[in-house]
Amino acid sequence: MLSLRLTTLIVAAAAAVAGAAAAQSITVDDFGPGCELTGKWADNRTNGFSGAGTVGNGYHYTSKYPPAVKTGRETATWTARLPAAGRYKVEVSFRAGKNRSGKVTYEVEHSGGKARKVVDQRPGDGCRFETLGVFEFAAGAARVALVSDGGASASADAARFTPDGGAGPGGLDDVLAPGGGGGGAAVRLDEARTGKATYEFGADGTATVRMLLATYGPARLSVRRVGADGGETELFRWKRENDRDPSPLAEGGQPVAESIVESSPGDPTAASVTRRVEGRAGDKLILELEGQFGRGRPYLEVRAP
Repeated sequence: MLSLRLTTLIVAAAAAVAGAAAAQSITVDDFGPGCELTGKWADNRTNGFSGAGTVGNGYHYTSKYPPAVKTGRETATWTARLPAAGRYKVEVSFRAGKNRSGKVTYEVEHSGGKARKVVDQRPGDGCRFETLGVFEFAAGAARVALVSDGGASASADAARFTPDGGAGPGGLDDVLAPGGGGGGAAVRLDEARTGKATYEFGADGTATVRMLLATYGPARLSVRRVGADGGETELFRWKRENDRDPSPLAEGGQPVAESIVESSPGDPTAASVTRRVEGRAGDKLILELEGQFGRGRPYLEVRAP
């Protein structure tokens, strides 16, 4: 059985994970009581458009067509009730498309003030989440708002606040301590927890790697092994542009045919792949997962056998 060395880093990461477990992601939907819309907004339910993949199967958008002709001053504000103070990753979801605005402005109110980010809602097709950043919040009300549609059509769906166990706003970088169940260690990234994570071998042995790159927009994952001597090898890499991209997982630079299947002719679908990886004490596996997943549910996981 593999074990992890209980370094100060691991203890700190375990404490962060315990805190995150106590306060899971909080999602506020545009049709829910935590969202306030000002100005004129159209919505898919009224106009008979599909809401597939969106939170609650519905979304709002600014329009130049009657009866909801926009005024140019539309805003959407999502307010979440955070159970504890701390760092949270803030994401917003929207229905992307070629007719959307390339300059949608969001504003996050956090403990240090306000931060703005301009988002291009055009790439991809369907619903996707966009990360605005990782911010410090006090317990209680936390707000993020769409404050400008950039002069074109902007979509508003939901906002999500996720407790962050990482070391900074550049992304998550966690080393997880041994968990329950089989008694081994586990590190996992998925659509709600993206960025970077590290798995460390505490003894010579093997680890199980599970990968699935299900996505509706540009996305990638990778697994690199960094030896105790500093040597580095890329074990797995997978990059897809959308749900119809047939690009397979690469293992040691070679395509893995089983990673893409056709549920019907011309419809490539990502399939889960499981591999065993050998490691020596002190070796590390560096996991990375990022993208615009839409309603895809990708994951990248390493655990002890």
